[in-house]
Amino acid sequence: MPIIKNVCPYGELDVPLLGVFLDADEEIEVKDDVARRLLPQAENYAPVDAAARAIADEIFGVPESAGETPANKPDTDGGTEPDPVPPATTRRRRKSGS
Repeated sequence: MPIIKNVCPYGELDVPLLGVFLDADEEIEVKDDVARRLLPQAENYAPVDAAARAIADEIFGVPESAGETPANKPDTDGGTEPDPVPPATTRRRRKSGS
């Protein structure tokens, strides 16, 4: 069963779905269906273990190959050359009367 954590910036949370109060930073083991209902509230709950992270990834649409996002994709040239930047284009105006 997944383990989730109270990360609410206001501290203690009343969780009517479970009939409990969670202290700040308290972790609780819940059933999969409960995790699917609480984890979308990312400002209040965070996944703790692999089972909860898998459910959160499913909810938020994180691809399995998240390690290859453009922000952290490995350089193909080994980091020796900067990525090419297209040249800036400027247009010169013709002088009137010339």
